[in-house]
Amino acid sequence: MISKPILVIAYNRPRTLGRQLDRIECLDRRNVVISIDGAKTNLEESHATIKTAENWALQSKHDVDLLIQRKNLGIYLHLPSALNAFFAKFGLYIIIGSFISNIP
Repeated sequence: MISKPILVIAYNRPRTLGRQLDRIECLDRRNVVISIDGAKTNLEESHATIKTAENWALQSKHDVDLLIQRKNLGIYLHLPSALNAFFAKFGLYIIIGSFISNIP
């Protein structure tokens, strides 16, 4: 039996995404959707983030779907887009964001 699915929202932070995915790998097998927003300017970080997700998807025991945006939507468009795709496929869910804030 596959447990509740997880949606991971990511953008230009390959190391943070990698740490989140390492934690998810320890869970029971489930569906994982990784939605990555497109690059604004830093193409190198964007490619590294995508590569991190792709490599994990190939090695993971989980059933992984990648949603990779070709252009930068920004959080106000990326988040609803990812949620719509996720909710269209699954009824139950867990959502994990891999964002870093400047708030102390």
